[in-house]
Amino acid sequence: MKKYFAQTIGLFFLLLSTSLFSFKAPLGGEGYHILINNKLIMEHYGSDLNVKTLNLKQYPADATVTIKYFHCGKQGKNRSVTVKDENNTVIKVWKFADASDLNSGISCSVKEILALQKAHEHLNLFYASSELPKGRILAKLM
Repeated sequence: MKKYFAQTIGLFFLLLSTSLFSFKAPLGGEGYHILINNKLIMEHYGSDLNVKTLNLKQYPADATVTIKYFHCGKQGKNRSVTVKDENNTVIKVWKFADASDLNSGISCSVKEILALQKAHEHLNLFYASSELPKGRILAKLM
């Protein structure tokens, strides 16, 4: 009886762990959404380093870019968005106040980013926070 019970418990935990790890993004994992005028245009979860390209020239200059970054179910502190050139030189930094709402995004205007692109051919969009001090590249801008 004890052997059967131990096998049943072992099988239960094996099935549970298999189902938990089969999700595309682990529950509470890191990831981000990029929205333009509240429309989702890019999302990313996990540690995949495949960086997508974001073409802001196709949007109106008065549009708003909003980034929602998820830190394992927590809101980041001391959040910032940085635009860097191909040499990783900082071109512009936007800093944002802490927020308690997990759905709180950080925003900047398309117009501001397009103005930076006039002077620099290749730019990258980064996010950083206290939880991610080295930052993470979100998109290549074109």
